[in-house]
Amino acid sequence: MIRSKNIAGNDSNGTTLYLGSKKSLCHFCWYQKNYEQRRRRGIPLEEAEIINRYELRYRKEKAQRLAEQILNYSDFTTLFFELVNAAICFYDRSPEEPNAKIDTAWATFINKHNKIALTLETSPQTFEKSISWLLYGVAPTLSFIHAVDQTFHSSHLNSIIENATMKPRQKKILENMESEPQFYQEEIAYYSHQIQEVLEGKAKQ
Repeated sequence: MIRSKNIAGNDSNGTTLYLGSKKSLCHFCWYQKNYEQRRRRGIPLEEAEIINRYELRYRKEKAQRLAEQILNYSDFTTLFFELVNAAICFYDRSPEEPNAKIDTAWATFINKHNKIALTLETSPQTFEKSISWLLYGVAPTLSFIHAVDQTFHSSHLNSIIENATMKPRQKKILENMESEPQFYQEEIAYYSHQIQEVLEGKAKQ
């Protein structure tokens, strides 16, 4: 968040909020348009036609996917809120904490809009499948090898992980996630919560 001020007049030039990295394929820029108009055009704040401006900035593959989605919408307001709702969510506390709820002001802003994510060739669903496969298909074997390592003071499991090579598709997914951590943060928190619930359920059995 950036707050600028006219030093000479000790007057605010408004606030700009950046969400996401400018180097990523998508980031948001939200700022007080009325302050910008006052600064550029010298008009009073109350005469500005637009108070706040919300810019969703997309590049390269994400821009192409957005262009494809625009063709399906006659109401860009709906598209705007669905894009924002898929990328951002504010909670009243850390989403990993018990009983965390969506911030009431944010819920009012989003209203009842759905979510639409501009997925690329490597869809976030692939990450979901990887988590499910690891949790339900591989975990028992990992647990067995871990137990063997503890019994014999060996390090087979660590050696397997350290010497494993990711597939090209997995590398691409990781690159997308690293380039847009803000976009994927909610998804990571969601699966962390899901895994914890599964583990707690198994502990009660």
